[in-house]
Amino acid sequence: MSVKGQIVIPSDIRGKLGLKPGQKFEVEAMSDGTILIVPIPDDVVDAMELPHGERLEKALREERERDKRIEKAVRKR
Repeated sequence: MSVKGQIVIPSDIRGKLGLKPGQKFEVEAMSDGTILIVPIPDDVVDAMELPHGERLEKALREERERDKRIEKAVRKR
C-alpha cells in the first residue's frame, strides 16, 4: 500500500475482471479483518441482466437477500 493508501491490483486480475483505469469500487471492512473490494459497474441497471419480464424492484430485493446470505457466510468464517 502506498503512503496515500493506494493499492495495486495485479494485471492478471484486472484483465480477468475487465477492470479499467478510473474504475470505481465499493470497499468494506469485514468483522474478521478481511477487506471486501467490489467493482461498481458503470451502468448498474444494465449489469443486473434481468430475466425477460422481471420487475426491477423484485430483482433488487432478491439481490439484497443474496448479499445478506453472503455477508452472513463471511461473518461465520
